[in-house]
Amino acid sequence: MSTVTLAYRFALDLNDRQASACAQHAGLARKAWNWALAERNERFEQNEGKDKFVSCYDQQKAWVAQKPDWAYGMSAWAAVSAIEDVDRAFKNFRAGKKAGRRIGLPRFKSRGKCRDSFRLRGSVHVERGRVKLPVLGWLRIKGSASRFSADKILYASVSREAAGWFVSITVEQERADPVAPVGPAVGLDLGITHFATLSDGTVIDAPRPLKVALRKLRREQQALSRSQRNSKSRRKKIQKVARTHDRVRAVRADFLHRTSHRLATTHAAIGVESLNVAGMVRNRRLSRAISDLGWSEFLRQLKYKTAWFGATLVAADRFFPSTKTCSGCGARVDVPLSQRTYACAACGLVLDRDLNAARNLCPVAVTPTETLNASGGNIRLDLWSSSNVSPGSAWRIPVKLEPSTPTALAA
Repeated sequence: MSTVTLAYRFALDLNDRQASACAQHAGLARKAWNWALAERNERFEQNEGKDKFVSCYDQQKAWVAQKPDWAYGMSAWAAVSAIEDVDRAFKNFRAGKKAGRRIGLPRFKSRGKCRDSFRLRGSVHVERGRVKLPVLGWLRIKGSASRFSADKILYASVSREAAGWFVSITVEQERADPVAPVGPAVGLDLGITHFATLSDGTVIDAPRPLKVALRKLRREQQALSRSQRNSKSRRKKIQKVARTHDRVRAVRADFLHRTSHRLATTHAAIGVESLNVAGMVRNRRLSRAISDLGWSEFLRQLKYKTAWFGATLVAADRFFPSTKTCSGCGARVDVPLSQRTYACAACGLVLDRDLNAARNLCPVAVTPTETLNASGGNIRLDLWSSSNVSPGSAWRIPVKLEPSTPTALAA
């Protein structure tokens, strides 16, 4: 048995009174964040940038002693959690500075220019069709919570997005040790023409929600730019643009979760290539298409889901010549990016460029040993498996992908 941390996310169905109460708690969290950040910045300047800050516990006690009168009657956890977030932000600042990265101090939050959110602990309960939060009481949810299960509820995060208010319940669950899926090992090559190509010939196409909604977004943003500032019409247009962006995000997230879940449960081992996505999006001709596909998020999800279901995920080194190597005879041919068909002069093999790369990645998944890089030197592959991955933990591919903490949605 192993303990995993994951979150269940529900859309809230609030009346006006409940929505106002949630907005007040979000304002309390924003006020506590700005107060704690101002105090830390002052101490930071007094110590001339030296690594000396007030402790999180001392700030929480000071906040309780001087909190504003309007904060009484609201849950204290909203402010306490915000101060914890400030403490975590400064710890990340110190860690980044020590590592030599260019990183700035945390920033203040202003009303209307940051996402309204707060976090609560304590008496959190979930029933079919509703959730109970401290002070806020029972709140109706859209849909059903029949799939919800938890051995321990850690906290609840409430946030407002374009589509309304949402609650995310973070829980701990005991899971039996995973058994590797019966399916065969495959190599997986990510691309732009097709989202992914598997070594068995399967081609996965992405919905490309941003590309589909781009014309609509342009019209809405043009209308927004022509509206009068601080007018009611402008606020409506802002909400309209935000809802379109939220729709794009939801379609992309649904596709990535379904695809990563299917691959993690149907293949015992998966070989992928390490991509420098942060560097690739600097190409102004490809940045929009790459961002629309969501490669980084897909690899992140595939990372922890293969660990959950007992599969093995192996990432070849960034310099592994999966595209240049012939999957039939092993000869190497320099293939320009514009050429979509791989033709080997040594053995006469002709096939799709992405399929050839996926076939070269398949042996990587089966035998994660040492191999050769493009210069002929030995490189070691990075093995991602359930034996060395903590499901739900923070991770980073050994290239410059965007670091993030996987909030495991109920897939």
